[in-house]
Amino acid sequence: MRRPVAIVLVLVFTAGLVASACTVIFVPGEGADGVIRCKTSQDCPELEDNRWRLQCVYGQDQPQDTDKICAPYFEQVECSPGAYPDDHPFALLWADATNDLSRIMYGQCDPSLGGAQGMQGCPAIDGVSCEAGLEVREDGICDDPNASSPAVYGPDVGGAANIAGQDVRDQFCRARFCDEAFVCDTSGLKRLCKPCEGNDPEDFGSGGCGTLFVQGARSPVYTDLAGANCSGDQADEDVELGTAPVQPSMP
Repeated sequence: MRRPVAIVLVLVFTAGLVASACTVIFVPGEGADGVIRCKTSQDCPELEDNRWRLQCVYGQDQPQDTDKICAPYFEQVECSPGAYPDDHPFALLWADATNDLSRIMYGQCDPSLGGAQGMQGCPAIDGVSCEAGLEVREDGICDDPNASSPAVYGPDVGGAANIAGQDVRDQFCRARFCDEAFVCDTSGLKRLCKPCEGNDPEDFGSGGCGTLFVQGARSPVYTDLAGANCSGDQADEDVELGTAPVQPSMP
């Protein structure tokens, strides 16, 4: 049986690897501390941090007649609500966010629902102006130019019927990995959490970066990650999630 080990043993020489979503592997020098040699991934120990797993790989430019090294990759975590029991918090919040009462909130910015042109994540007023502190993007949406990821306007990425609940998927991934750069990529056969790539709102839901706005405000599904899985020991059912959007007239 493989013995769990602290991830610090492998991150000592792969900090650049983790920061870049494990797309580049740096081979340590001869006798470097913390190097775990292997022939298959079964030779690699389990990690105590459930956000990561070790894979047996060749490093960049490493001769293939030498032993591979155990390097950390983010764990494969499914972000489809159907992959979890019906009473799982993720599945329950998904159901709340995609019911008829909440789904309408993901549509066009509507004053009766609290949204309006010029607000963040909404179309610009007459296509040219936004509220103070915001700027008009090339796609005509008002956004904070200093935001780390673009505000996503639901009608531009499939409309309420298709985009409602993507914030739930993404928040599950963000909290599961304690990183706002993680999203749920729904483009493959399996819906998996992964670090986002690119800021084109059109790629939202398919691995692109973005934060879903509903009626001029960041979706309440998102949290500040204060209670996220930052120590790598939370169970999936304990991952921190927000609340589904609700119509202003609802209690």
